[in-house]
Amino acid sequence: MEWSAEEIRRAIANNEINAITLDTSVFDGNGNRFEHGLLPRIAQFNTTEVLFVLSDVVAGEVRRHVAQEAAEARSKVTAALKEVGKSWQVSNAQRDDALELLFGKEKPDALAYRRFNAFVEAVGAVIISSSPRVDVARMLEDYFSSKPPFGKSALKKNEFPDAIALQALENWASEKGTVLLAVSRDADWKRFASTSEHLVAIDDLAQALGYFHQNANVACARLVERVASGQLDLIDAIRGVIESEIDRSVFIPEMGSAYDFEVDVFEAVVKAVELDTIAYLAGPFRVVDKPSETEIVVEAEVKVEIEVVADITFSVRDSVDKDQVPIGSARSKATTNRTFNVLLTFEGDLAADAQLIEAEVWVKGKSRYITVDFGEVSPQWDIEEEEEEEDE
Repeated sequence: MEWSAEEIRRAIANNEINAITLDTSVFDGNGNRFEHGLLPRIAQFNTTEVLFVLSDVVAGEVRRHVAQEAAEARSKVTAALKEVGKSWQVSNAQRDDALELLFGKEKPDALAYRRFNAFVEAVGAVIISSSPRVDVARMLEDYFSSKPPFGKSALKKNEFPDAIALQALENWASEKGTVLLAVSRDADWKRFASTSEHLVAIDDLAQALGYFHQNANVACARLVERVASGQLDLIDAIRGVIESEIDRSVFIPEMGSAYDFEVDVFEAVVKAVELDTIAYLAGPFRVVDKPSETEIVVEAEVKVEIEVVADITFSVRDSVDKDQVPIGSARSKATTNRTFNVLLTFEGDLAADAQLIEAEVWVKGKSRYITVDFGEVSPQWDIEEEEEEEDE
């Protein structure tokens, strides 16, 4: 299918497109840099419903290209060291040592498998098997009829790998009931996608990633990434709204004593605030609203440690007058842990540096009455005596 940018954005937002794939040309265009640049950014889909899939054909071609690049690089260095040996009278043993220091004992094919497999694991790629999804009769008909991805030139037989990959990806997307966004610089991929109901092709990976940021869950994943990397610090803002909520809360002390007592909560202090990173499947946030293209509202569960200070006055009943006779007092502290739900509203570029503009506590049906266990309490005689001595 041929869709406009707006149609692609809308389809992603409506979950009609919830998978993305790349062809070999995109890997080559990004220098097969699995560890830097745009390619590792695909890992942002790991915690979303968006799938990153690769044809086994593309996977094989990428590994082969990486191995070829590695072999060529080693060959160039080897040739250069030979020239160095001639000019600087460096022995063969020294050159061999230098090569091993640079490349180790790993062969180019092993290097390619290791790097590519690490990339697949890091980004959560799903490798699509071609064998059960390719119709050989259809492929041969397309070949002899010069249908996409086959052209009319004598080199059209070179398009069989693309034909296998595209047919497998198309059938996989049909199985899943989705449309697959294919990122490719190959004109034959684009021609094939234009005739398919389950493939849409564009040629810019950065643009494709940008389209998926219309998906609220992907934008949420970006927030998670920024928090995890320390780029986005939310604790101070969250602490502020939690403290306001604490001020409105009613603390009910639970304690036991051998004496009669009356208790008055003196203060409640927030000692620690921590995002619950495993509260939801996607991490510390869950999308609850996306009011506009530049705004997102997420829910976070926050673990809060609260220190509650209570003033307690003790008394005993006078057996004669039947009055309560004060016998001392105490100031006691107790710590309680509570989970709060917080709504955080972000505005700006959801793919990059959206900023927190509002935070609020979502009580979510929980009572503002908080019980605090102080355990067993009694008058603090020694403290009273010290205070009297200081007064004298």
